Amino acid sequence: MTKKKKGKVVQMLTPENYIRQKARFLPLFECFINSDWEENGMASITVARKHSNGNITMGMYLTDLKCLGVKDAYYFFNISEREYRDILKDMEEQMDIETVSYTLAHNIIFAGIEFADDYGFKPHKDFTSVAQYILEEDNEDVELIEIECGENGKPVYIRGPLENDARANKIIAQLEREAGPGNYDVIWQTEEDFSEDVWDEENEEDEDEVKDEEWDKLENKFKDFPIEEKIDLISDMVKHLTGLAPNEMNELDYLINSTVFSYVDFDLSDNLYNELTDKLNELEITEEFTDEILGIDPDSTIDRNKWEKKFSKLYKQVIVKPKSAKKEVNKLLKSMPGNPALAYLDLLLIQGQNDPLYEEKLVSYHKQFPDYPLIKIFWNTLHWFTNPQTDPLVIFKNSHKTFFTDKEKLHRIELFHYLFFLYATATKFANITLLDVVDMINDEFDFWMEDHFTLREMIKMSKLNFVLSLNEEENSAPLIKTGEEAQTYQFKIQINGITHPPVWRRIAVPSNYSFYDFHRIIQEAFGWWSSHFFQFSKNGFGSGQVITEIYEDVDADFEEQIDAKEIYLSDVFDKEKQKFVYIYDFGDSWEHTITLEKILPEKTITPELLAGKGQCPPEDCGGVWGYENFKEIMVDKKHPEYEEYAEWVGLGNDEEWNPAQFDLEKKQVILREMFRTK
Repeated sequence: MTKKKKGKVVQMLTPENYIRQKARFLPLFECFINSDWEENGMASITVARKHSNGNITMGMYLTDLKCLGVKDAYYFFNISEREYRDILKDMEEQMDIETVSYTLAHNIIFAGIEFADDYGFKPHKDFTSVAQYILEEDNEDVELIEIECGENGKPVYIRGPLENDARANKIIAQLEREAGPGNYDVIWQTEEDFSEDVWDEENEEDEDEVKDEEWDKLENKFKDFPIEEKIDLISDMVKHLTGLAPNEMNELDYLINSTVFSYVDFDLSDNLYNELTDKLNELEITEEFTDEILGIDPDSTIDRNKWEKKFSKLYKQVIVKPKSAKKEVNKLLKSMPGNPALAYLDLLLIQGQNDPLYEEKLVSYHKQFPDYPLIKIFWNTLHWFTNPQTDPLVIFKNSHKTFFTDKEKLHRIELFHYLFFLYATATKFANITLLDVVDMINDEFDFWMEDHFTLREMIKMSKLNFVLSLNEEENSAPLIKTGEEAQTYQFKIQINGITHPPVWRRIAVPSNYSFYDFHRIIQEAFGWWSSHFFQFSKNGFGSGQVITEIYEDVDADFEEQIDAKEIYLSDVFDKEKQKFVYIYDFGDSWEHTITLEKILPEKTITPELLAGKGQCPPEDCGGVWGYENFKEIMVDKKHPEYEEYAEWVGLGNDEEWNPAQFDLEKKQVILREMFRTK
């Protein structure tokens, strides 16, 4: 019996891979361009290629010859000629188009890309990833045609009417940096430039046009102001915020944004924005409440329609009328105690009111409803932030896996809370680039108006706080005792009760530093988050006299308190081998023994981390006993609590908690940066 011949298995290419590998080898069919491209510097180009079956693969390229290069790109794979003609018909309804040679189309696209690249602007991501492969390679085989870009050699940014403020301000800031002041122009387009019937001019004022004109004037007014002067202006205006006139408020808004964008890493911002929006666009964003969001089972006896209307109403009331919402939620919690959506609303209410019971309730609700998506977001927000190893960039890239794995639909409430989580991350770590990403995404997606407004206003406040922090160097500079010659104190500081491995740091500190700055140094050297009270004393709790930060509204109990900002190391330490105690977090009670190992005559200006061992315990893990229990769980992946703890500290699937891990060089750099001198 003869063996059957096995047929060759052909691996089918995805449309994207087909375009990347084969599209440019298909015969050119035809090319089109808008008739007024030379006049307005904006070219809408279509390049079509024909398959042997008569179908079309085409690329569409919106090319800004004035400044930005390829702003947008689309591609259609293997569509019928009828579909292709329908697309062209739609284009003709929007603009006058004409046929053009491929050579001219190619030169226009790549001239725009080259001009934009001179100022740091990259082609649209869909061009780079796919659409460029419909075009010929940009080499000597394509005849070169001179294409004029910019105006008189200068880039001209034409802001369209639908472009959001965050994006526009980024572009202007980049031109300011790359082209230099006065070496670029900005043109503000309005809806009126595109359609005369968009607005009823007799009845409505074109608010966008007015805003753009005002922004243009402010750009001219402040374009020669250095950053330091802008920051000083902002600080002065904030002091008299309630008395500012509307035009002064506009000035403040402009100054904040133009200052902030001087500190944004544009490449990182764009990459993260594209990455996150790509992932979100894979999901269907909906306003339809699923059973999961409503917290009910498919076979529940609850009147679904009635509960859906009630939940939607309460959600909006939490934002605009929290007191009345609180009464209603409390009633429903008694009648529907097992509903996670109600638990979420309760958390949302007490979170907004800064209720001290928030963390306690969150722990309780998370144990009861660990898989409810909105509670899950709250839980991870709290515990990622209290993990000293948290990397905000990793959170931005990977948190969607925690929140949205296996989801096909995402309710607008879930999307809002996800963005709010990203906002909180950017704010917690004072990362203005990450905040810029959230700002752009907030403009990209539709929310309920209350949510959009809430997030927008909080982003504005965070930007302001960032700018004000730039003008507070005197607050971050060390408090130094004047009038004495500084020596160098070499300390060894060790957390009591932790072994296998022990956790300690060796630090050199100028003797004229205050105890408040000594506290800051210890926090950073170990990896604490400075989110709890602290004290220095001779013998720990019960010493009678303690050195701490003074709060007017906090009782001193029976201890005499000395302000840590007004007492200096040399006031207490005067001999080698002398010991002192530092306690952080009076709940977990992390007690550190401080030993003055050496007094060196050499004068130092800034502290230096010399050595160390052991990873800092996670905050709020329950003190020494809790940490030992935590370590036992983390070495046993089969332990029933392992996954919960791993998620709490933000470990990835292939990561492990290593109690011996300590990055000396990284901590040294951070400490030097904290106390750098001018």
